[in-house]
Amino acid sequence: MKKITLVLTVLLITTAVVFAGGAQGGAGTTNAPAAAAQGGIPSYINLDGYFPVVKQGTNVSMTVSWLPDQTFAKTSNPDDLWYFTFVKKAMNIDLKVTPRADGAEAKNLMFASGDLPDIWMAGITPDDVVNFGIGEKLIIPVTSYINPTLMPNLSKVYSDDPDLKSPSVAPDGNMYGFSNFRAKDWLHGPITGGLARAFFNQKWLDQLGLKVPETLDDYLNVLRKFKTLGSDVLPDAGIFTAQNNFCELYSALGFHWTGYNGITAVGTRNGKATFVYGDKEIYPKFVQTMKTMYDEGLITRDFFTMTNSARVAITMAGKGGVIPAPPVTMTSAAQYFDYVSVKPLTSELNSKQFWVAPSNYAAPNVIVLTSKCKYPEAACRMLDYDYNVDTGLTVQFGFPDIKPDLNYGMIPGWSIGINDNFVDMHFDPAQYESENYFAMTRIRPLNNMPGMVGNNAATAKKAYGLNPPKEDWDITNADSFSRKTTYENVSIYSVTEFPFTVYWDQQTSKRLSDLGSVLNDYASTQFAQFVTGARPLSDMNNYFADLDKMGYQEYLKYFVDYYENVKASN
Repeated sequence: MKKITLVLTVLLITTAVVFAGGAQGGAGTTNAPAAAAQGGIPSYINLDGYFPVVKQGTNVSMTVSWLPDQTFAKTSNPDDLWYFTFVKKAMNIDLKVTPRADGAEAKNLMFASGDLPDIWMAGITPDDVVNFGIGEKLIIPVTSYINPTLMPNLSKVYSDDPDLKSPSVAPDGNMYGFSNFRAKDWLHGPITGGLARAFFNQKWLDQLGLKVPETLDDYLNVLRKFKTLGSDVLPDAGIFTAQNNFCELYSALGFHWTGYNGITAVGTRNGKATFVYGDKEIYPKFVQTMKTMYDEGLITRDFFTMTNSARVAITMAGKGGVIPAPPVTMTSAAQYFDYVSVKPLTSELNSKQFWVAPSNYAAPNVIVLTSKCKYPEAACRMLDYDYNVDTGLTVQFGFPDIKPDLNYGMIPGWSIGINDNFVDMHFDPAQYESENYFAMTRIRPLNNMPGMVGNNAATAKKAYGLNPPKEDWDITNADSFSRKTTYENVSIYSVTEFPFTVYWDQQTSKRLSDLGSVLNDYASTQFAQFVTGARPLSDMNNYFADLDKMGYQEYLKYFVDYYENVKASN
């Protein structure tokens, strides 16, 4: 096996999750009662630790509906993943896992039919909370379970930083799921963790005598220079079906985005809520720029159809000019130091550099318990293991080389990297394109599961008694190097975005869903038509007229009014 040095910058994976289940039945075991004594915690729950969560001699088994990662995972078989085995053997929980091919479709069918698992492991939206939680009571509130006895780790997270709790609180005052957090106290984490979106190939810039561009025109000219380096290079390595570099174009247009990979997310411009696809001032320029990039070969001609694995194969081969994610997720270890963060762009439509920072550090409701959940206390206790940065590290990577027993022979483990600066995973690069492919295929079931995200290297050192992290950037560390360039190039321009989590009432939610499904599908389809030339840019006025006929102005007004109320309350 070859060793590949890396530091994952993906959101911490979580851990023992919310699916619960116990050891297989057999001699000397009993099935756990489904209900706890009133006001208490079931006696079979181990409150002294997490190995096991369910005391030996007791059976707890729950069903899990799971949506495998659609970008990096090469398997949909839960038996291939170390995590599920870890939960069963270490925590004494038996998981009956059913993979789902389509998250949204499976979710809607599940709630409509009433054929519910104990655990839904694919995330839900704020609208789902309102409709299926508050309204139909098919998702249970977990507020009462988050207490210092059953869930001490998560309770401490909320106590230490109430801002992390607020995105999960629904209009009725309850919480209906478990969130993924980024630790604000991890070195430089909050500054860079939500800002690291796109990176230039500094090696190419140096070769061509160029600098990281700061205007839209210069950005395009740099891409044109990159194209001269070979017919097989990809000057801008974004694709429509996964990560792309729209964030650069959005900054140039003055659009404060919330979803930088697509065109249908709400954002703000000039202090008002808007959608890039419906904004008559900036959308024509955005489309014209993308068409120029498409026509000149600055993006792949397969921009709308290329798979992420095909794109990563190009960037792993060192053929990417601008990559839309941190280098450790898209390049080989030998290239980690070849990339530096982009800078915000300006254009004739926007003279001020800015870069959108997350409005919070929580991704709420990534896992929920349904009304059919028989053992919510066991599920919550299991999940609580994840909310300690030190212990949650093990579910992100598995256990280190010095503690191989809990890897159960399924994964090779990891060690501390050069100068004790970062985690060094062991996998075969001939079989897995990058650490993300390895992790999502062999270790963990989801990329963004409930848990507390921290600096992996610092956490590893703390958890295993090594030297504490340095208090400054260590540019011999690939992860720190990327974060340093992010900090220097974009953090000073950071601004907040439209609120990440919005809970509408049921009537409004239904109306927005009806309007949005039509508008978003039309906008995405026509964007591809404009960029590829199938629809002429001269037809832009008819496009906007079509949007209005579909209800765009009504749709937009909901968000405009909401954002005005948010500003008025701050």
